[in-house]
Amino acid sequence: MKRKFGSLLMAAVLTLGMALPAWAAPAKETKELTVTSTPPAAAALTYQVANDTTIHQVNGPIPVSPGEEISLTAEAASEGYQFHAWAQGGKKVEGTANILPITYADVDKGAVNAIFDVKLNVEEDDRVTVTLTVNGNPFTPGDYVTPGSKVVAKGTPKEGYKIVDWYLQDQMWDGSQEISEDGTLTFTMPVQPVTLQMLTAQIGGEVKMITSAGKGGTISPLGEHVYGTGEYIPMLIIPDEGYVIDTISESVWDNEPEEVDVFRGYTGAVSWSHRYSGSGTMRYHVTFCFLLMLFGGHWLYFTPTAEINIDINPSIEMSINRFDQVIDINDFNEGGQKLADSLNIKYKNYADAVEQVLNNDTVTALLSNNEVMTITVTGVDGQQSAKILSGVEAFAEERRNTYCFYASSEEVADAHEMGLSCGKYRAFLELQLLDPNITPETVQEMTMREIRDLIDRLSTDSGNNSSSYDNQQNGHHGYGGGHGRGWRNRRTEQQNAGE
Repeated sequence: MKRKFGSLLMAAVLTLGMALPAWAAPAKETKELTVTSTPPAAAALTYQVANDTTIHQVNGPIPVSPGEEISLTAEAASEGYQFHAWAQGGKKVEGTANILPITYADVDKGAVNAIFDVKLNVEEDDRVTVTLTVNGNPFTPGDYVTPGSKVVAKGTPKEGYKIVDWYLQDQMWDGSQEISEDGTLTFTMPVQPVTLQMLTAQIGGEVKMITSAGKGGTISPLGEHVYGTGEYIPMLIIPDEGYVIDTISESVWDNEPEEVDVFRGYTGAVSWSHRYSGSGTMRYHVTFCFLLMLFGGHWLYFTPTAEINIDINPSIEMSINRFDQVIDINDFNEGGQKLADSLNIKYKNYADAVEQVLNNDTVTALLSNNEVMTITVTGVDGQQSAKILSGVEAFAEERRNTYCFYASSEEVADAHEMGLSCGKYRAFLELQLLDPNITPETVQEMTMREIRDLIDRLSTDSGNNSSSYDNQQNGHHGYGGGHGRGWRNRRTEQQNAGE
């Protein structure tokens, strides 16, 4: 009897174990899916959970629950990019459009990457005909190319002209490009859109170069020299000790001279080279400025006259002198310190410095994930501040969720007293109107997107659905300006005091 009872008990246990696997097994955990894009700044990534109409921005790993299915969507974040394909776990996902369904089980296949093609164009020039091939296949300018593809550009100039060089518009050569004796260009497609430009020159043409310099430095070559069209013309400017470059006056083909401020305020030697396509006379005159001393032995060069605050979390502040040079960089949080340490912008022109910040991998990744960035300009020289504001607005026009402002010196002082940058200080004041319990410490480590979302949420709760950003047209403040003047094929070597 005891043996029979034991057998029945064992059978019951086995039966229960087979009949109740659902509650007997441990509960499944939520998994996280990493989603990126190549290039990082190309995509606006969103996702939806099945049976839910809410669209979520991809701001980090996506949680996926057991039995759940999500749909990823990748769209071009700016002009010049086009969706190409998805990849997961390093392998291309075949046969999918820009919407990719992901199940709970799919998360184990690895991180997902949205791959984008970039536009390849050719600047029109009636003196040359250009034919392109990509990976050996004929290509039509204005179409899209997968980064890493081999591009061959062959130019056929009209009679009396020759091709002397090629340029990648708004980019620098990275050393992988090859130009053959017949002018054929071969390069690897980068991760940014490219517009090819050609420098053609008249065969047998001449360029007369006339240069001069004021007191406080030298320019080389000095005086009058003749070069062939398309020939490299190296130039070197060296300020004397205690002087900086002030202005460079340029007269193209004997037209009215124009001031070029690319090197204004440089304390060390700068060099660059020119190549001209036509024949005529070029004139350059450079002036220098003595580094005056102010009270207490403080150099005029190192006296700030304007500030540029960039806030996205990280937050940094650049101090600008009267020569438009960055003379100091301050940070307001740990992220700002890491960003400042990664930059090489001290003693550079503010426009070059702002462009370097906006092209930083951390900043571009944050903007592509729908973060918000504010750029605030302040200064004691109203004319200089207006020029700087116009310049940074030109950069902001090319980037989403970027806003530009001017702030008074008093507002900057109040912000610094609270340990905040200007952009966060403005957002803090707006936030405090909605919730008086908010403190500066609360917003110090928040991103600008988190602050904006909190303002929107509190505004909705209070019945006030407007915020200071609602009236910004196209996400930017006021008037716009150009990028300033750049010199083609400029090679600059600067040795600045204090670096």
